[in-house]
Amino acid sequence: MTAPSIPRRRPLPLLSAEQISGLNPGLADVIEYRKSGLSLNHVVGCPLDCGYCVRHLFDNFEMKTPRALMNDEAAVALLVGHPYFRPHKTPIQIFNRATDPMLPVVKPHTFEVMRLLDEQGLTNHVLVITRWRVSAEDCAVLNSFKHLRLTVLVTHSGIDHPEIEPVNSTYAADSLRMLYEHAENYRTVLYWRPIVPGLNDSDEHIERARELSLRAHATVFTGLFFRDEIKAYYESHGMPVPYEDTARRKIMPEQAEQRILDAFDLHKAAGGAE
Repeated sequence: MTAPSIPRRRPLPLLSAEQISGLNPGLADVIEYRKSGLSLNHVVGCPLDCGYCVRHLFDNFEMKTPRALMNDEAAVALLVGHPYFRPHKTPIQIFNRATDPMLPVVKPHTFEVMRLLDEQGLTNHVLVITRWRVSAEDCAVLNSFKHLRLTVLVTHSGIDHPEIEPVNSTYAADSLRMLYEHAENYRTVLYWRPIVPGLNDSDEHIERARELSLRAHATVFTGLFFRDEIKAYYESHGMPVPYEDTARRKIMPEQAEQRILDAFDLHKAAGGAE
């Protein structure tokens, strides 16, 4: 069977050296060392407008049109040549900081990075996190990679507040089901986040997430990354501020965490599907 072709679009425009120098240094640094491996981010800019986006921390929230800092070949060469990169060992995240990897104009670059890594025979674990639409054709491309150990995490919040979460959560739910149904050479994870008191921690929200978890190979849930820049954005736009204080790490109320664990455990104890 012939491998599915990677969708081709005109490559994203490259930012000039002057434009790159004007970016927050954290965005201009294409390779980021993380606790769990290396993160590759040579595309920046996103139109999805999620109020809690980490791009607030990089002074980049207003860049709605994705742009590239370099081409994919140069980015991959930078990644595999990084002093912390170890073939077949170092986990890799792609476009997890400044854009969504499955946006129509970004997706060809996401797939091209995977292709370039896979053609080198690398078996590194690759993580892709998205809240956007994933099609059956996309799943075929994801299944075509022979060496990479690929996991797609689908971000789903269930938050209905249109300014905090302008992207309809049904997109993510549909993508999760699509990915799970077609999974062969990859795995998919329900990434329920951010869980915020009063917005998406009701019994109904928990039950919806539990039902979605049946269409994933695993489930991860976490709280809100609430830094000063994000709090300021909430306040300036009249959004409900969930916490008085900010924190360096994500905030997950202990009571909400226990309710979620109890709900999932109760279903298992009743003989529900894993």
